[in-house]
Amino acid sequence: MVYRGALPLMVQLYPLTGTQELVLTFVSSSKARNLR
Repeated sequence: MVYRGALPLMVQLYPLTGTQELVLTFVSSSKARNLR
């Protein structure tokens, strides 16, 4: 939860890093759905 709360701040300070996090999360969730 702490990490999740820090995400907005990370996105503001590091746009590229924030984008990578979102992409990785999206890809991970997509793979999980495909496995089902």
